[in-house]
Amino acid sequence: MIQASKERIEKTLQSVYQEVKQIDEGNGGNSWVFKIKYAETFIAIKVLRRFDRYERFKEEVSIASNLSKEKGICPIIEFNLPKVPSDKIFSEIPYFTMPFYPDGSLEKRIIEPVKDGGSNAISTFKQIVAIIQNLHKLSYAHRDLKPENILIVNNNEFCVSDFGLCLDLSKEPIQRITKQEEIIGSFYYRAPEYLRGKLDVSDHRPGDVFSLGRILWSLILGKQPIGYSDWEFYRNSPSSLVADLRKPYIIDQLINNCTQVDPVKRPNVNDILEILNEWEYEPKPNSIESIKDDMLNSEELFKMKENEISWNELQKIWNDLATFGLKILEDHPVYGQLKDIYSSAFPERKLSAGIGSDWNSYVLDMVSTIGEKVITLGFNVGNLKLAPFIIVDCNFNVSPMKKKFYLK
Repeated sequence: MIQASKERIEKTLQSVYQEVKQIDEGNGGNSWVFKIKYAETFIAIKVLRRFDRYERFKEEVSIASNLSKEKGICPIIEFNLPKVPSDKIFSEIPYFTMPFYPDGSLEKRIIEPVKDGGSNAISTFKQIVAIIQNLHKLSYAHRDLKPENILIVNNNEFCVSDFGLCLDLSKEPIQRITKQEEIIGSFYYRAPEYLRGKLDVSDHRPGDVFSLGRILWSLILGKQPIGYSDWEFYRNSPSSLVADLRKPYIIDQLINNCTQVDPVKRPNVNDILEILNEWEYEPKPNSIESIKDDMLNSEELFKMKENEISWNELQKIWNDLATFGLKILEDHPVYGQLKDIYSSAFPERKLSAGIGSDWNSYVLDMVSTIGEKVITLGFNVGNLKLAPFIIVDCNFNVSPMKKKFYLK
Protein backbone atom coordinates (compact mmCIF):
# COMPACT_ATOMS: atom_id res chain seq x y z
CA MET A 1 0.00 0.00 0.00
CA ILE A 2 1.39 3.39 -1.05
CA GLN A 3 0.14 5.95 1.44
CA ALA A 4 0.49 9.71 1.61
CA SER A 5 1.96 11.42 4.66
CA LYS A 6 -0.78 13.15 6.62
CA GLU A 7 1.75 15.56 8.13
CA ARG A 8 2.95 16.63 4.67
CA ILE A 9 -0.63 16.90 3.41
CA GLU A 10 -1.66 19.11 6.35
CA LYS A 11 1.44 21.29 5.99
CA THR A 12 0.79 21.73 2.27
CA LEU A 13 -2.87 22.60 2.84
CA GLN A 14 -1.91 25.11 5.52
CA SER A 15 0.32 26.87 2.98
CA VAL A 16 -2.67 27.36 0.68
CA TYR A 17 -5.69 27.82 2.97
CA GLN A 18 -6.28 30.03 6.01
CA GLU A 19 -7.44 27.29 8.40
CA VAL A 20 -7.08 23.53 8.19
CA LYS A 21 -8.67 21.03 10.56
CA GLN A 22 -9.25 17.32 10.06
CA ILE A 23 -12.95 16.47 10.53
CA ASP A 24 -13.08 12.73 9.88
CA GLU A 25 -11.71 10.01 12.13
CA GLY A 26 -8.88 9.23 9.77
CA ASN A 27 -8.66 5.61 10.90
CA GLY A 28 -9.82 3.93 7.72
CA GLY A 29 -10.92 4.42 4.17
CA ASN A 30 -8.91 5.74 1.30
CA SER A 31 -9.03 9.46 2.08
CA TRP A 32 -8.86 12.17 4.72
CA VAL A 33 -11.39 14.98 5.04
CA PHE A 34 -10.41 18.43 6.31
CA LYS A 35 -12.35 21.60 7.03
CA ILE A 36 -10.60 24.53 5.37
CA LYS A 37 -11.24 28.25 5.23
CA TYR A 38 -11.17 29.68 1.73
CA ALA A 39 -12.15 33.28 0.85
CA GLU A 40 -13.81 33.75 4.26
CA THR A 41 -15.91 30.62 3.75
CA PHE A 42 -15.51 27.19 5.29
CA ILE A 43 -15.57 24.28 2.86
CA ALA A 44 -14.53 20.63 3.10
CA ILE A 45 -11.70 19.05 1.15
CA LYS A 46 -11.31 15.31 0.62
CA VAL A 47 -7.72 14.23 -0.01
CA LEU A 48 -6.61 10.82 -1.27
CA ARG A 49 -4.34 9.06 1.21
CA ARG A 50 -3.94 5.66 -0.48
CA PHE A 51 -2.36 6.14 -3.87
CA ASP A 52 -3.01 2.49 -4.77
CA ARG A 53 -6.72 3.47 -4.78
CA TYR A 54 -6.28 6.37 -7.18
CA GLU A 55 -8.49 4.83 -9.88
CA ARG A 56 -11.32 4.44 -7.40
CA PHE A 57 -10.82 8.06 -6.25
CA LYS A 58 -11.05 9.26 -9.85
CA GLU A 59 -14.22 7.20 -10.29
CA GLU A 60 -15.68 8.84 -7.17
CA VAL A 61 -14.91 12.31 -8.56
CA SER A 62 -16.48 11.39 -11.89
CA ILE A 63 -19.69 10.01 -10.36
CA ALA A 64 -20.04 12.80 -7.77
CA SER A 65 -19.49 15.42 -10.49
CA ASN A 66 -22.16 13.84 -12.68
CA LEU A 67 -24.60 13.82 -9.75
CA SER A 68 -23.74 17.24 -8.29
CA LYS A 69 -26.84 18.94 -9.69
CA GLU A 70 -29.20 16.23 -8.44
CA LYS A 71 -31.34 17.08 -5.43
CA GLY A 72 -30.02 15.63 -2.20
CA ILE A 73 -26.51 14.92 -3.47
CA CYS A 74 -23.52 16.62 -1.85
CA PRO A 75 -22.01 18.61 -4.76
CA ILE A 76 -18.37 18.88 -5.79
CA ILE A 77 -17.05 22.45 -5.99
CA GLU A 78 -13.70 21.75 -7.63
CA PHE A 79 -11.22 18.89 -7.95
CA ASN A 80 -7.62 18.09 -8.80
CA LEU A 81 -6.63 14.82 -10.48
CA PRO A 82 -2.90 14.96 -11.33
CA LYS A 83 -1.37 12.53 -13.77
CA VAL A 84 0.80 11.05 -11.04
CA PRO A 85 -0.41 11.48 -7.42
CA SER A 86 2.00 12.77 -4.78
CA ASP A 87 1.91 14.41 -1.35
CA LYS A 88 4.92 16.63 -1.98
CA ILE A 89 3.38 19.66 -3.67
CA PHE A 90 -0.19 20.97 -3.78
CA SER A 91 -0.61 20.56 -7.53
CA GLU A 92 0.15 16.83 -7.27
CA ILE A 93 -2.27 16.09 -4.41
CA PRO A 94 -5.50 14.36 -5.58
CA TYR A 95 -8.45 16.12 -3.92
CA PHE A 96 -11.91 17.55 -4.37
CA THR A 97 -13.77 20.21 -2.39
CA MET A 98 -17.41 20.29 -1.34
CA PRO A 99 -19.64 22.36 0.95
CA PHE A 100 -18.99 22.18 4.68
CA TYR A 101 -22.14 21.50 6.71
CA PRO A 102 -21.58 22.62 10.32
CA ASP A 103 -24.46 20.53 11.70
CA GLY A 104 -22.58 17.38 10.76
CA SER A 105 -24.21 14.11 9.78
CA LEU A 106 -27.34 12.11 10.57
CA GLU A 107 -25.29 10.34 13.23
CA LYS A 108 -25.92 13.34 15.51
CA ARG A 109 -29.69 12.78 15.28
CA ILE A 110 -29.44 9.19 16.48
CA ILE A 111 -29.42 9.82 20.22
CA GLU A 112 -32.70 8.55 21.70
CA PRO A 113 -35.85 6.60 20.77
CA VAL A 114 -38.58 8.52 18.99
CA LYS A 115 -41.03 10.42 21.20
CA ASP A 116 -43.45 11.82 18.63
CA GLY A 117 -44.88 8.58 17.35
CA GLY A 118 -42.06 8.42 14.82
CA SER A 119 -43.21 11.29 12.58
CA ASN A 120 -39.90 13.19 12.46
CA ALA A 121 -37.86 10.01 11.97
CA ILE A 122 -40.11 8.83 9.14
CA SER A 123 -40.05 12.28 7.52
CA THR A 124 -36.23 12.23 7.60
CA PHE A 125 -36.11 8.67 6.33
CA LYS A 126 -38.51 9.39 3.46
CA GLN A 127 -36.25 12.20 2.28
CA ILE A 128 -33.24 9.87 2.32
CA VAL A 129 -35.16 7.14 0.46
CA ALA A 130 -36.29 9.69 -2.16
CA ILE A 131 -32.65 10.65 -2.77
CA ILE A 132 -31.69 7.00 -3.20
CA GLN A 133 -34.74 6.44 -5.40
CA ASN A 134 -33.40 9.06 -7.80
CA LEU A 135 -29.90 7.58 -7.56
CA HIS A 136 -31.22 4.13 -8.47
CA LYS A 137 -33.29 5.59 -11.29
CA LEU A 138 -30.08 7.03 -12.73
CA SER A 139 -28.52 3.52 -12.58
CA TYR A 140 -26.22 4.03 -9.60
CA ALA A 141 -25.87 2.03 -6.39
CA HIS A 142 -24.27 3.90 -3.47
CA ARG A 143 -23.11 0.78 -1.56
CA ASP A 144 -21.93 2.64 1.56
CA LEU A 145 -25.07 4.14 3.06
CA LYS A 146 -24.77 4.88 6.77
CA PRO A 147 -25.66 7.81 9.05
CA GLU A 148 -22.16 9.33 8.75
CA ASN A 149 -22.59 9.63 4.98
CA ILE A 150 -25.91 11.50 5.22
CA LEU A 151 -25.16 15.16 5.92
CA ILE A 152 -27.47 17.69 7.55
CA VAL A 153 -27.83 20.64 5.16
CA ASN A 154 -30.18 22.43 7.54
CA ASN A 155 -32.67 21.44 10.19
CA ASN A 156 -34.97 19.50 7.85
CA GLU A 157 -32.87 18.93 4.74
CA PHE A 158 -30.27 16.26 4.08
CA CYS A 159 -27.85 15.22 1.37
CA VAL A 160 -25.98 12.00 0.62
CA SER A 161 -22.20 12.10 0.40
CA ASP A 162 -19.18 9.81 -0.04
CA PHE A 163 -19.41 8.10 -3.43
CA GLY A 164 -16.15 6.22 -3.02
CA LEU A 165 -17.90 2.86 -3.43
CA CYS A 166 -20.69 4.04 -5.70
CA LEU A 167 -21.24 1.79 -8.69
CA ASP A 168 -22.31 2.91 -12.14
CA LEU A 169 -24.63 0.06 -13.10
CA SER A 170 -24.61 1.11 -16.74
CA LYS A 171 -21.02 -0.14 -17.02
CA GLU A 172 -20.25 -3.69 -17.97
CA PRO A 173 -18.97 -5.83 -15.03
CA ILE A 174 -15.51 -6.04 -16.55
CA GLN A 175 -15.26 -2.24 -16.44
CA ARG A 176 -16.02 -2.03 -12.73
CA ILE A 177 -13.24 -1.16 -10.31
CA THR A 178 -14.50 -3.26 -7.38
CA LYS A 179 -13.30 -6.84 -7.71
CA GLN A 180 -15.54 -9.80 -6.95
CA GLU A 181 -13.40 -10.93 -4.00
CA GLU A 182 -13.42 -7.48 -2.39
CA ILE A 183 -15.36 -6.82 0.85
CA ILE A 184 -16.98 -3.39 0.76
CA GLY A 185 -19.15 -1.10 2.88
CA SER A 186 -19.44 -0.29 6.58
CA PHE A 187 -19.75 -3.40 8.72
CA TYR A 188 -22.99 -2.70 10.60
CA TYR A 189 -24.85 -1.29 7.60
CA ARG A 190 -23.58 -3.30 4.65
CA ALA A 191 -25.60 -6.08 3.11
CA PRO A 192 -24.69 -9.74 3.70
CA GLU A 193 -23.70 -10.21 0.06
CA TYR A 194 -20.99 -7.57 0.56
CA LEU A 195 -19.57 -9.51 3.51
CA ARG A 196 -19.04 -12.71 1.59
CA GLY A 197 -16.14 -11.33 -0.41
CA LYS A 198 -17.75 -12.71 -3.56
CA LEU A 199 -19.60 -9.85 -5.21
CA ASP A 200 -21.76 -11.03 -8.07
CA VAL A 201 -22.20 -9.03 -11.26
CA SER A 202 -25.92 -8.41 -10.86
CA ASP A 203 -27.82 -5.39 -9.60
CA HIS A 204 -26.32 -3.86 -6.43
CA ARG A 205 -29.29 -1.64 -5.56
CA PRO A 206 -30.76 -4.19 -3.09
CA GLY A 207 -27.60 -3.63 -1.03
CA ASP A 208 -28.67 -0.01 -0.56
CA VAL A 209 -32.11 -1.21 0.54
CA PHE A 210 -30.50 -3.35 3.25
CA SER A 211 -28.56 -0.31 4.51
CA LEU A 212 -31.73 1.79 4.46
CA GLY A 213 -33.48 -0.79 6.64
CA ARG A 214 -30.74 -0.53 9.24
CA ILE A 215 -30.76 3.28 9.06
CA LEU A 216 -34.51 3.26 9.74
CA TRP A 217 -33.95 0.96 12.73
CA SER A 218 -31.33 3.40 14.06
CA LEU A 219 -33.58 6.44 13.59
CA ILE A 220 -36.49 4.81 15.45
CA LEU A 221 -34.50 3.28 18.31
CA GLY A 222 -32.07 6.19 18.69
CA LYS A 223 -28.97 4.02 18.54
CA GLN A 224 -26.80 2.39 15.93
CA PRO A 225 -26.58 -1.41 15.54
CA ILE A 226 -22.90 -1.36 16.50
CA GLY A 227 -21.94 -4.49 18.39
CA TYR A 228 -25.21 -6.24 17.53
CA SER A 229 -25.19 -9.69 16.02
CA ASP A 230 -27.83 -10.31 13.34
CA TRP A 231 -29.85 -12.27 15.89
CA GLU A 232 -29.71 -9.41 18.42
CA PHE A 233 -30.66 -6.91 15.70
CA TYR A 234 -33.87 -8.77 14.86
CA ARG A 235 -34.68 -9.39 18.51
CA ASN A 236 -34.48 -5.64 19.22
CA SER A 237 -37.45 -4.63 17.09
CA PRO A 238 -38.96 -1.13 17.28
CA SER A 239 -42.35 -2.49 18.39
CA SER A 240 -40.78 -4.22 21.40
CA LEU A 241 -38.54 -1.33 22.51
CA VAL A 242 -40.21 1.93 21.54
CA ALA A 243 -43.42 2.70 23.40
CA ASP A 244 -44.29 5.87 21.48
CA LEU A 245 -44.43 4.56 17.93
CA ARG A 246 -47.44 4.68 15.63
CA LYS A 247 -48.30 1.57 13.63
CA PRO A 248 -45.24 -0.24 14.98
CA TYR A 249 -45.72 -3.45 13.04
CA ILE A 250 -45.68 -1.66 9.71
CA ILE A 251 -42.24 -0.36 10.73
CA ASP A 252 -41.14 -3.79 12.03
CA GLN A 253 -42.16 -5.52 8.83
CA LEU A 254 -40.54 -2.87 6.64
CA ILE A 255 -37.23 -3.23 8.46
CA ASN A 256 -37.42 -7.03 8.32
CA ASN A 257 -38.18 -7.00 4.60
CA CYS A 258 -35.41 -4.51 3.82
CA THR A 259 -32.83 -6.56 5.74
CA GLN A 260 -33.63 -9.95 4.24
CA VAL A 261 -30.48 -12.01 3.67
CA ASP A 262 -31.57 -12.83 0.12
CA PRO A 263 -31.34 -9.56 -1.88
CA VAL A 264 -34.06 -10.79 -4.26
CA LYS A 265 -36.58 -10.78 -1.40
CA ARG A 266 -35.99 -7.14 -0.46
CA PRO A 267 -38.39 -4.43 -1.62
CA ASN A 268 -37.19 -1.68 -3.93
CA VAL A 269 -37.14 1.99 -2.96
CA ASN A 270 -40.48 2.61 -4.67
CA ASP A 271 -42.06 -0.06 -2.47
CA ILE A 272 -40.48 1.51 0.62
CA LEU A 273 -41.94 4.94 -0.15
CA GLU A 274 -45.37 3.41 -0.73
CA ILE A 275 -45.26 1.68 2.66
CA LEU A 276 -44.09 4.90 4.35
CA ASN A 277 -46.98 6.77 2.76
CA GLU A 278 -49.31 4.10 4.13
CA TRP A 279 -47.77 4.58 7.57
CA GLU A 280 -48.26 8.37 7.39
CA TYR A 281 -51.86 8.11 6.22
CA GLU A 282 -54.30 9.37 8.82
CA PRO A 283 -57.95 8.64 8.06
CA LYS A 284 -60.51 11.31 8.79
CA PRO A 285 -61.95 11.06 12.30
CA ASN A 286 -65.23 9.19 12.58
CA SER A 287 -64.98 7.62 9.14
CA ILE A 288 -65.08 4.09 7.75
CA GLU A 289 -61.35 4.43 7.03
CA SER A 290 -60.64 5.24 10.67
CA ILE A 291 -62.45 2.07 11.73
CA LYS A 292 -60.15 0.02 9.49
CA ASP A 293 -57.15 1.93 10.81
CA ASP A 294 -58.17 1.15 14.40
CA MET A 295 -58.42 -2.53 13.53
CA LEU A 296 -55.08 -2.68 11.76
CA ASN A 297 -53.20 -1.01 14.58
CA SER A 298 -54.90 -2.33 17.70
CA GLU A 299 -52.62 -3.50 20.50
CA GLU A 300 -54.53 -6.73 21.00
CA LEU A 301 -54.01 -7.82 17.41
CA PHE A 302 -50.31 -7.00 17.64
CA LYS A 303 -50.06 -9.21 20.69
CA MET A 304 -51.69 -12.01 18.74
CA LYS A 305 -49.16 -11.51 15.94
CA GLU A 306 -46.27 -11.85 18.39
CA ASN A 307 -47.42 -15.39 19.15
CA GLU A 308 -46.67 -18.06 16.59
CA ILE A 309 -50.27 -18.90 15.86
CA SER A 310 -50.97 -22.14 14.01
CA TRP A 311 -54.16 -22.91 12.10
CA ASN A 312 -55.36 -25.17 14.92
CA GLU A 313 -54.82 -22.37 17.41
CA LEU A 314 -56.68 -19.98 15.15
CA GLN A 315 -59.70 -22.24 15.19
CA LYS A 316 -59.69 -22.14 18.99
CA ILE A 317 -59.54 -18.38 19.32
CA TRP A 318 -61.66 -17.18 16.39
CA ASN A 319 -64.66 -16.54 18.63
CA ASP A 320 -62.58 -14.28 20.87
CA LEU A 321 -61.17 -12.50 17.86
CA ALA A 322 -64.62 -11.91 16.43
CA THR A 323 -65.89 -10.61 19.75
CA PHE A 324 -62.95 -8.27 20.04
CA GLY A 325 -63.37 -7.00 16.50
CA LEU A 326 -67.02 -6.29 16.97
CA LYS A 327 -66.16 -4.38 20.12
CA ILE A 328 -63.75 -2.16 18.15
CA LEU A 329 -66.57 -1.32 15.77
CA GLU A 330 -69.15 -0.82 18.49
CA ASP A 331 -66.88 1.57 20.40
CA HIS A 332 -66.21 3.70 17.34
CA PRO A 333 -68.01 7.10 17.44
CA VAL A 334 -69.55 6.75 13.99
CA TYR A 335 -70.66 3.18 14.42
CA GLY A 336 -73.92 3.85 16.27
CA GLN A 337 -75.13 6.31 13.67
CA LEU A 338 -74.29 4.00 10.78
CA LYS A 339 -75.86 1.04 12.50
CA ASP A 340 -79.15 2.90 13.02
CA ILE A 341 -79.21 4.13 9.42
CA TYR A 342 -78.35 0.75 7.96
CA SER A 343 -80.68 -1.23 10.20
CA SER A 344 -83.57 0.90 9.00
CA ALA A 345 -82.71 0.20 5.37
CA PHE A 346 -81.75 -3.48 5.76
CA PRO A 347 -83.37 -4.88 8.91
CA GLU A 348 -82.46 -8.46 7.96
CA ARG A 349 -78.70 -7.84 8.01
CA LYS A 350 -76.60 -7.56 11.15
CA LEU A 351 -73.06 -7.96 12.45
CA SER A 352 -71.78 -11.50 12.17
CA ALA A 353 -68.65 -13.58 12.51
CA GLY A 354 -67.45 -16.75 10.86
CA ILE A 355 -64.75 -18.55 8.93
CA GLY A 356 -64.61 -17.50 5.31
CA SER A 357 -62.44 -18.35 2.35
CA ASP A 358 -60.08 -15.87 0.71
CA TRP A 359 -59.93 -17.69 -2.63
CA ASN A 360 -56.78 -19.81 -2.18
CA SER A 361 -56.39 -19.41 1.57
CA TYR A 362 -58.66 -19.46 4.56
CA VAL A 363 -59.28 -16.26 6.46
CA LEU A 364 -60.55 -16.28 10.00
CA ASP A 365 -62.69 -13.19 9.90
CA MET A 366 -65.25 -11.03 11.54
CA VAL A 367 -67.67 -9.13 9.42
CA SER A 368 -69.36 -5.81 10.01
CA THR A 369 -72.02 -4.77 7.54
CA ILE A 370 -72.03 -0.98 7.44
CA GLY A 371 -73.99 0.90 4.80
CA GLU A 372 -73.44 -0.93 1.54
CA LYS A 373 -70.03 -2.18 2.64
CA VAL A 374 -68.80 -5.18 4.57
CA ILE A 375 -65.57 -4.76 6.53
CA THR A 376 -63.78 -8.03 7.23
CA LEU A 377 -60.88 -8.37 9.65
CA GLY A 378 -59.01 -11.63 10.08
CA PHE A 379 -55.93 -13.79 9.84
CA ASN A 380 -54.42 -14.38 6.41
CA VAL A 381 -53.76 -18.05 7.04
CA GLY A 382 -52.31 -18.46 3.55
CA ASN A 383 -49.22 -16.48 4.55
CA LEU A 384 -49.03 -15.64 8.24
CA LYS A 385 -45.40 -14.56 8.08
CA LEU A 386 -45.77 -12.11 5.20
CA ALA A 387 -49.17 -10.63 6.04
CA PRO A 388 -50.69 -12.09 9.22
CA PHE A 389 -53.79 -9.91 9.18
CA ILE A 390 -56.13 -8.95 6.40
CA ILE A 391 -58.88 -6.41 6.01
CA VAL A 392 -61.26 -6.82 3.14
CA ASP A 393 -63.45 -3.89 2.12
CA CYS A 394 -66.35 -5.45 0.27
CA ASN A 395 -68.85 -3.57 -1.86
CA PHE A 396 -71.71 -5.76 -2.96
CA ASN A 397 -72.69 -3.28 -5.67
CA VAL A 398 -69.34 -3.85 -7.41
CA SER A 399 -67.78 -7.16 -6.48
CA PRO A 400 -67.55 -9.27 -3.31
CA MET A 401 -63.89 -8.50 -2.58
CA LYS A 402 -63.09 -5.18 -4.13
CA LYS A 403 -60.22 -4.00 -1.91
CA LYS A 404 -57.83 -5.82 0.39
CA PHE A 405 -55.64 -4.25 3.02
CA TYR A 406 -52.92 -6.49 4.38
CA LEU A 407 -51.12 -5.79 7.63
CA LYS A 408 -47.56 -6.69 6.68
